[in-house]
Amino acid sequence: MELQQLIDDKDVLYIYEIGLQIHGLFSNSDDRDFLLVVSDDYIPSKELEDDEHFQVYYISNWFNRVLSNEMIAWECACLPKKYVIKEHVKLLLQTNPLQLRKEFDSIYDYVVASAKAHILKGNSLTGQKQLWELVKYLKFANQIIENHKIVNFKEVAEDYRQIVNGQVSDIETIMNAFNERLFGPLQLFKKYTDSVLKASKIKKIIQNG
Repeated sequence: MELQQLIDDKDVLYIYEIGLQIHGLFSNSDDRDFLLVVSDDYIPSKELEDDEHFQVYYISNWFNRVLSNEMIAWECACLPKKYVIKEHVKLLLQTNPLQLRKEFDSIYDYVVASAKAHILKGNSLTGQKQLWELVKYLKFANQIIENHKIVNFKEVAEDYRQIVNGQVSDIETIMNAFNERLFGPLQLFKKYTDSVLKASKIKKIIQNG
């Protein structure tokens, strides 16, 4: 798919470069990945639908993610300018530690179970990348709480090297690497968010009588 064609299309509202290259891991131009946000009337071509290097979101769905403080929205909002290819309006998000904690708690068990299933089926690379995404989430969430934005996209590069090791496929070794990289960021994340989560639960109990 030609990137310039998408840049010129008025119904393509946002184009962000995403993927491993923004973390300083790969520089091969053929492996560049992009996130597109398109108008709700946009009809993607089959070429675009079949291209694994492009993720497409419709604008109504995208702004639901922005309003919900989802991590994918934070990543795009905080990207260095060289990775912002096209932007309709600048994304503005407000730091919400409770929302970050709720999102992490809602995805953790599912992602770990999915990763283990992929590894056991012999698709280790997919499973390892899923585990790395959890560590990345925690490190970026901690940056957001500390700085109100993601300030260092390369912080997670060493985690990728340790967890996503193409020469390792046994689940015990992979999970040990994951848990080792997860421990510190998770403890810090809980330190930042345990109190707000507890307060939210107490408030909900009071409201429900």
